[in-house]
Amino acid sequence: MRAIPFIRQQETAHLDPEPDQSGEHPERQVELLTQLLRFVGALVLIAAASVFLVQNWARGDDISRYAMLLGFSGLMTIAGLLCGVGIRESKGARTLLGLVATIMPVHFAVLGGLFYSRFALDGVLTHYGTYTSWIAPSKAAAIVTPLCAVPVLAGFMYVAFSALAREMAGRLTGLFLVCNLALLVPVRSADLVAWQVIILLVGLVFFGRKCLRQDVVMQTFEGYWVRGMLWLPVMVLLGRQYALYTGSALLSGGVWGSLALFLFVGARLCKENVRNILQAFSTFPTLVACFFFVCEVVDVFGLSLGWFLPLFAFFQGGALSVMSLYTSTPGAGYRRAAAIVGVSSLIGNLILLPGVGAAFASLFFGIVLLGYGVWSRQKVMLAMGALASVVGLGYHVRQAIYLYSWGNWGSLALFGLAIILAASFLEKNHLTLRQRMARLHEKFRE
Repeated sequence: MRAIPFIRQQETAHLDPEPDQSGEHPERQVELLTQLLRFVGALVLIAAASVFLVQNWARGDDISRYAMLLGFSGLMTIAGLLCGVGIRESKGARTLLGLVATIMPVHFAVLGGLFYSRFALDGVLTHYGTYTSWIAPSKAAAIVTPLCAVPVLAGFMYVAFSALAREMAGRLTGLFLVCNLALLVPVRSADLVAWQVIILLVGLVFFGRKCLRQDVVMQTFEGYWVRGMLWLPVMVLLGRQYALYTGSALLSGGVWGSLALFLFVGARLCKENVRNILQAFSTFPTLVACFFFVCEVVDVFGLSLGWFLPLFAFFQGGALSVMSLYTSTPGAGYRRAAAIVGVSSLIGNLILLPGVGAAFASLFFGIVLLGYGVWSRQKVMLAMGALASVVGLGYHVRQAIYLYSWGNWGSLALFGLAIILAASFLEKNHLTLRQRMARLHEKFRE
């Protein structure tokens, strides 16, 4: 199926009209007026579509209500085609057809409610107001309605993306359809929804880097519109879960991780100064996401509280290190932040919950930072590594002196022996290790 070509107005040579008393050309005034009208009309149409999600104002059952929404989208699609092919005005056509694609998550949220009302898999169906309930009259209706509606909606998407990004209409339609189909999955368990969100985010980022990055159309206003549109199913998925059902630590981590990813990746579309600020600001939601993910790990595996801060140091260190590879600025700042937060967490853990394990974690992390600081010649890494090593080693020495424990003395001696052996291995094979690390780094970036 070929993309639908929209006829653009032909440019004709003409003399510039005389400016009016305000000093502005009439053409400029008309352009501003039409932009304002399109903006207001778009807001009205989006509001009208959103009403279907929360208001039970139509008579009849919920299937009839959804048929009205589907007809509403079909009418908008016909109007967009008429504007582009009949009137030959491309801006209005792209606006209408872009709005058709924008409200697609509304369709799938309604279809998801109808399907879930009869085929819930997790038993999380709760009692909430009738203004948000969508109940299929029978199991047959819950199956037939999505089966009939989804192909029609896919056609609407293809027509819309043909107007916004003609060369990529097929791929964008497939990706957007898959993202919206996640709203049909009949589960409302917070952890299952969180995994849906994580999978969608990974897919969107991968597709964005592989398919959207090099396309010229994606650098235009319509391209930015399409990029933002792809995130809407994830937002609707999260909004539905928090508004009507329950949350969890994993889901909260997914929300904050989504915000961090949106800021970090979306910043690439902005100017250099704004891009650097947004990417730096994304470190805060990244740390919050790591906090919730660690809460989930501790709860799932039944770990003691002493594991919390060391795991947090590990999670945030990994996340900020990955961000340092893809930031538009030199990544040393992210790595320094990871080192400072990690060392602070481990020392805090040793102060609050002293023990051999906490001291070993601080000592090991400090030695790793010292090695990286020497290799990269970064003073902050050296300082943080030295601090963590001294604190961890000091605790071991204190325990060995005051408690006369063979366990403390023996573990410390074995650890020192392991460090010396590791140094010997590193000195013998440092060239091979450097080459392997360089290849791994390049492969990771690719």
